[in-house]
Amino acid sequence: MYKILITVCFIFSLLITEKLKATPVPSELYSLEMLEGYLQYQMQNNNKAFYVSKDGSWGSSWNYGSQALAKKNALKNCQNSNQARQCMLVDLNGDIETDSVEYELLKKQLKIASELSWPLPDNKIPSALQGKPKLVKQYKRYLKHPGHKAFALADDTSWGYSNSKSVDSVAKSAALESCEKYTKKKLSCRLIDVNNQAIDGWVEEMPTIQSVNIETIKAIPQSIKMTYQLDDYLAYLARPYTHRAYAIKGANYSGYAINEPSIELARDKALEKCDYRKPNSCRIIAVDDQILEQTVSTKDIKRAPKKITATLPKPIMKRLRKSWHSYSNSKGHRAIAMSSLSIKSEAIGFIKPEYAIEYAMNGCKAMNEKWGTTERSCRIIIVNNQVDQDVVDYIMETVN
Repeated sequence: MYKILITVCFIFSLLITEKLKATPVPSELYSLEMLEGYLQYQMQNNNKAFYVSKDGSWGSSWNYGSQALAKKNALKNCQNSNQARQCMLVDLNGDIETDSVEYELLKKQLKIASELSWPLPDNKIPSALQGKPKLVKQYKRYLKHPGHKAFALADDTSWGYSNSKSVDSVAKSAALESCEKYTKKKLSCRLIDVNNQAIDGWVEEMPTIQSVNIETIKAIPQSIKMTYQLDDYLAYLARPYTHRAYAIKGANYSGYAINEPSIELARDKALEKCDYRKPNSCRIIAVDDQILEQTVSTKDIKRAPKKITATLPKPIMKRLRKSWHSYSNSKGHRAIAMSSLSIKSEAIGFIKPEYAIEYAMNGCKAMNEKWGTTERSCRIIIVNNQVDQDVVDYIMETVN
């Protein structure tokens, strides 16, 4: 009996739904989801109301004590959905308040609109995506989707897009909402494309990042001495985007700028990235493809050992402690200079052993002068895995 009752109720519901589909619906329904929501609303009891917004939001209410209460709550539901603000009443107690259209006709129109295809741009991207290869990859995925759609971008490069919508207004709202889910700057999301049309104009798509390594170039600027500086320079070379510049300061600072409209801007930004506190203390050593100083052949750059297997006497190892850990685990060529058990200076992360030796010696001499121990000369005790036993003996003389 219970199963029969459920079956009868189901059939009755289908009959009502089919009957409703044969009746007119408001023409101001902007998506298939909204249309189906309206159909479900029609099956509810009075007092009831249905509000919609062009951004794709809608709100409904039913079974209230009065029409006024039904309208108030339906409007509130619409405004709370996707933070919509401009909601319009399209139905009150089953009476359509706007122009009407047949259900099946509107459904067909919305479905066709959600499956539209748009021409693809020819090797072009929106100007806002220039120099952002990861975002370009997402944009290319967006281009392939059908229907009304939009792509939004925030100041912090958060993004979001919509697709398969039936009207532009819904697509735009959905893209902005998607972008705002991921950005900390909610008001910075803006549309950069609608239906495969860039809003702020097109630019030529930049070439893909080239594969550049130490074996594929002949020379580097002579000021590059650290491995991280060399890595930055290789990354700089791999991005042949409009104008670019590379800046450096000693062994501890470097920075580069790419994809700038002029050489002047590229230089300014490279200096700022090198040392934002004192950009003028850095200097430009490369602009575009031109090196502005003497070069060093990459043939002279040899790989440093990845693992340090050498050991030193226990008193010296005890003195080195954290310095030895850094020395053993760093990338690049290394060296340690000492004048006594108390005075030491290590150099790590250099592209050539002679650079590491020079840096370690300069650091050791500075320590000697600071502590007034210049009577003992600084000497290199180890370079990479090569221990100088004579220097070991020299340092061990200072052990009490």
